[in-house]
Amino acid sequence: MMNKKAMFLAVFVGLIMGIGTAYAKDTDFYSDGFSLPVLDGVWQSVSDVGDAQFSLSAKPGNLSIIAEGDVFARTILSFGGDFTVETQLGVKPSDDLQGAGLILWVKPGLNLILIRGMKDGKNVIDFAGVSENELTEHFAVDYSKSYVYLRIVRQGDSFTAWYSEDGAEWIRIGTIQTALTPNLKAGVFAMNGSSGSIQADFNYFRIHTSEGKQGKKGKFLN
Repeated sequence: MMNKKAMFLAVFVGLIMGIGTAYAKDTDFYSDGFSLPVLDGVWQSVSDVGDAQFSLSAKPGNLSIIAEGDVFARTILSFGGDFTVETQLGVKPSDDLQGAGLILWVKPGLNLILIRGMKDGKNVIDFAGVSENELTEHFAVDYSKSYVYLRIVRQGDSFTAWYSEDGAEWIRIGTIQTALTPNLKAGVFAMNGSSGSIQADFNYFRIHTSEGKQGKKGKFLN
């Protein structure tokens, strides 16, 4: 079994309709503005390493993940087929192995992450794939602002990551080709591999179907 530091390294380098509303869902669309006093029941919150606090009151109108010490925590829901997933995030990493963002989860050691964090002392946005706890491919861009919009588009085995400063003009980070299962879990996460603390505030989350290369559309599974 990998030790915690090795896991963090593997995960990190490898690894409006919703805004201002409560939540809305159907078979091919889900949007959550995190404005209710309790988290919608479709979400599954997990701390894989350490303990994290999941809060809707730490910053009202946001889902906050608060991590002190070694923590890798995620809040996810099930979705299948081709889709676009997006969030708006506020986070201030101050040390390596700190950050937060979007995650596409299959199982431990097999996932994709789009993270606003720190790596090698630099503030970055990193899009990475992990398979069997090994880095498959990743793309990184320098980014120092606390707030960012993040987006991942799935079309079959093609996953493309984007970021935006204002939610209007989007910049492509890169595309990872990987054969993940048709059905997986999409959501948000925070990680803290340092002795300090970090709070990640997610202002909204939404996921909707997109027409894939084979003409297949995604669907909300919960």
